Amino acid sequence: DYYLVHQIEVDGVKKYVACNAIGEDGRLHTDRCPLCMANYKRMERLFLQMCYDGDSAHNDEDKILVWERGKNFVGKIQTYINRLGSLFAQPVEIERHGKAGDTNTTYELFPLEVDNAVMEDYPERLNLIGSFILELSEDEMYDVIDGRYHLPGSEENASSRGATRRNSSSNSRASSDAP
Repeated sequence: DYYLVHQIEVDGVKKYVACNAIGEDGRLHTDRCPLCMANYKRMERLFLQMCYDGDSAHNDEDKILVWERGKNFVGKIQTYINRLGSLFAQPVEIERHGKAGDTNTTYELFPLEVDNAVMEDYPERLNLIGSFILELSEDEMYDVIDGRYHLPGSEENASSRGATRRNSSSNSRASSDAP
């Protein structure tokens, strides 16, 4: 899954927010996204949903893990698919070269024995919207900018539900309001 997102920090947690600047025509319209207009950095992120086969020594079950990568990793995955075909039928071992969190870390993908699996053989895919990526309205994005947004289910969110929202058609944000 490939998304254009902004990263925010809310309630002490870093979260991704889907960018509202992509129009139905597929073009970027930054004037439609309050976070873009407030100079929050846009990032292209690839979220690969991968099945971890479990580890019988630890009694782990098969489960879906999400591996988040930046736009530079897309080419590597595309090359892998072009050479080896479906990601479902081709298990892969991933080897990391570098320390976790190091921006110079690289990854190698090593194909394992083809098992001809199909999508139905795996656990259900995760819905990334709502778990890894927030999908916020324009008003909620203005609340982020103003420091009034809280994560759903948080105590602060429950107490601020009655807060007034700004009317986006009558307000504009200057770039000097950026965090």
